[in-house]
Amino acid sequence: MPTKAGGGKRRRDIAKEDGAVAELAGEAEAAGTAASGAAEPGAVGAADESDSEDDGVRNMVGDVPLEWYDEYDHIGYGLDGQRLARPPQLDELDALIERYDKGNSRTVYDALHGELVELTDDDVGMIRRIQGNQYPDANFDPYPDTVEWVSSVPEKEPLWARPEPKSRFVPSVWERKRIVRLVRAMRSESYAKSQAAQAAAKERQRPDYNYAIWDETLEDLTREQRRLMYKRLNAPKQPPPTNAESYNPPAEYLLSAEEEAEWLATDREDRPSNFVPRKYDSLRRVPAYTNLPMERFQRCLDLYLCPRTQRAKLDIAPESLLPQLPDLSQLEPYPKRLSASYAADAGCVRTLSVHAGGQWLATGGDDGIVRVWEVATGRCTLSWDLGGVGGGGATPDAAPSAPRAAEPIHRLAFAPAADRSMLAVSIGPIVLLVALPHLHPPAPQPAQLTRAATAAIASAAVPSADAAALLAPPAAAGASVIAWARCDVPPPVVLAGRQAADEPRLPPALSIAHAKAAKQLAWHPRCDYFASVVPEGGARAVLLHQISRRVSQQPFAKSKGRIESVLFHSTRPHLFVATQREVRVYDLLKQTLVKKLSAEVQWISSMALHPAGDNLVVGSYDKSVVWFDLDLGTRPYKALRSHTLAVRAVAFHSSLPLFASASDDLGVQVFHGQVHDDLGSNATIVPLKRLEVHAAGQAGLGVMDCAFHPQQPWLFSCGADGAVHLYT
Repeated sequence: MPTKAGGGKRRRDIAKEDGAVAELAGEAEAAGTAASGAAEPGAVGAADESDSEDDGVRNMVGDVPLEWYDEYDHIGYGLDGQRLARPPQLDELDALIERYDKGNSRTVYDALHGELVELTDDDVGMIRRIQGNQYPDANFDPYPDTVEWVSSVPEKEPLWARPEPKSRFVPSVWERKRIVRLVRAMRSESYAKSQAAQAAAKERQRPDYNYAIWDETLEDLTREQRRLMYKRLNAPKQPPPTNAESYNPPAEYLLSAEEEAEWLATDREDRPSNFVPRKYDSLRRVPAYTNLPMERFQRCLDLYLCPRTQRAKLDIAPESLLPQLPDLSQLEPYPKRLSASYAADAGCVRTLSVHAGGQWLATGGDDGIVRVWEVATGRCTLSWDLGGVGGGGATPDAAPSAPRAAEPIHRLAFAPAADRSMLAVSIGPIVLLVALPHLHPPAPQPAQLTRAATAAIASAAVPSADAAALLAPPAAAGASVIAWARCDVPPPVVLAGRQAADEPRLPPALSIAHAKAAKQLAWHPRCDYFASVVPEGGARAVLLHQISRRVSQQPFAKSKGRIESVLFHSTRPHLFVATQREVRVYDLLKQTLVKKLSAEVQWISSMALHPAGDNLVVGSYDKSVVWFDLDLGTRPYKALRSHTLAVRAVAFHSSLPLFASASDDLGVQVFHGQVHDDLGSNATIVPLKRLEVHAAGQAGLGVMDCAFHPQQPWLFSCGADGAVHLYT
């Protein structure tokens, strides 16, 4: 890499070369001056001698700024590379004395060589010509004679003597044929009709000015004639007068002395109004308005100078602004009417769940009783009182010392498989896993169970899969954040389908004790996992439970805010977690956050996932239902506001393009939600039916939960009035 010293050496070499070129140019100029006789007579030899002397002392620094040598005692280098000593500098007083002594004011200082140079008459003349925008050389001719390389005199003889061809004097055959075709076309009937049509169109377009401009009635004029007669733009209307412009304005519009003085001191352009409100006893005492001529003049000036245009009135039918919705008859089947009611007499029925087989319906409410209904007949086949299981936070198998108040059932959910009858019930701080009897006929027991487990399965008359999951020992030991235990629950009361002499049998059950009440449960599609949500649980607000290993896991190390609901994805290892204002999607295998959905609501209440897994519906307490298309982005695709009060629950149908929402306004809204296989088409959402059957309950509560039948286009709903309804 070159150093600074090397760069300076190269600059000095370049400066030497430039100086040499300048020296040669100076010698040539001096030689030309001597040859032309510009020097004084008898001074030729002296000039040659001075030129020879100047050759050794000429400064060869080139284009290097001279201020670079201010810190040195020399001002450059000569042709031989020797330093040129800095000449003595004259101060202002010496320069003044020198100028008066010599009496010559045409002396200039040459900073390059550090000497005074006396200008000759030729130098002064050249400088004056340059200042006058003339050529420096007085002998230069800017307009020399033109050299005519080509003669400008026209020649009489042509450039060639070839005779003209015959084709220039004979008419063209092709032009004659073209003219014949045009004449035949003009004589044809179609051409005559087209010419007549064009003439008629021009006649119609030509304005008709035959009208009487003094006629005021104008009944005989056409609309086009009226438009031509009054073809002008109406002046824009002026704003109506205010109270301050009245001759007797109210007292609050009158200005005080200080306000009037401030108004007068303000510039005319900055005043809020161009007049001061005055009050008069009667209208005849009002004087003439002094600003009227000027305001009229300004008004006319604005109308004359300001560009105006006539705004075309849009004639739009209101029906055209509405979206084009399909006919409701093409979207059938969907729930239309009330078909059956299940009288629970339970106060407020908070939750319901439909068995995956579609034959049974389970409900739970504030009385702490789980009721199982037969959907086809509407009979309550099983009633199970669990009100004292979760009271006081005691263990389920401990005998209470005193009667306890019934704990409400917050949530219950069947396992999402048609061959399973396992039911998860959240009552107080306890979550029970129960294999309900009487829902299936006895099935053969697996061989790997113990004799006691086989006897318990036979006595309970439940399917072997559910009994094996609850009675078999854990598949592998694992660390659980909360305790699992066998639970001896009260026997159910069989109301239908069995003989009265039969004794009730104890179903196998497991209990999971939480710190506080679990408000929501969600099953995994494989039926071996389920999740529970404790909104007040802090870091343990969401717990994942595995039945085969009897293990409960805490997926989050710290609180993500108040969590309202969770869902498992139907095909992917994703977990949807809904907080108050957003929905987070986590990958359980990679343990990472996939995306964050902004619901744009104040408080999320519930959510439901489309069976295909690409669309999500979120309900909120601020009256709205939000549809998310997970492939489009993190913002809502549609926001539906069909309710006037809080939305409590949303649900999708497992096979039909239907979804519903339940609200405190006593209504259940059914929607058509078609998700297309074409990625270029968005989902089609059409409101179908509003079902209002429930009555208002305590504390202003309405419909608490809703769910679809897994095979039929039926809808179930439960409310605070203690009723459960079926819509078909």
